[in-house]
Amino acid sequence: QTCALPILRCVPLFSEDGKRHCGHVGGIAIHDGWLWIGGDSVYRIPLKAILDNDGLDAKVPIETAFKAICDASFVACYKDGLWVGEFVDVADRKYPGCTKPSIKDRSGEPIRAWLAGYVLDADGTPKLGNGEHKGGVIPDMLVAIPEKTQGLAFCDARLVMSMSHGVRNPSLL
Repeated sequence: QTCALPILRCVPLFSEDGKRHCGHVGGIAIHDGWLWIGGDSVYRIPLKAILDNDGLDAKVPIETAFKAICDASFVACYKDGLWVGEFVDVADRKYPGCTKPSIKDRSGEPIRAWLAGYVLDADGTPKLGNGEHKGGVIPDMLVAIPEKTQGLAFCDARLVMSMSHGVRNPSLL
């Protein structure tokens, strides 16, 4: 059985300098009127800007909210937090992982895959009061996650992650 849902909006994104945004846009999440987008940085767009525009002639501005402590391969929102994660596969040199927090696991191996949590203000703006470390904003919360995590969702107080890398490799939830 198939389910065909209509496409509600298809709009081009424009960077703050007015040029067409051509960077990576990964996972998306919605929180209090904002659409959050993972990519080279963490981006956001007011949902109103998307809902008020339609078609390829629209110019929807994408705002760089901040640079996370790791690449923002995927994002999720839960309660008043924005969670940012990086896809890591240390066996693949293209995805070496986040080495900025130099923390090791119980066996002494460096933890490369992180889920960084940023608290959002009442208006949906990240507080970002922890300063920066090596070019990324220090998160309010930091959780080690398995390598090859591609995305996540929250179900009540539980975290569901999808893990895979390539169509020929096993996938896990």
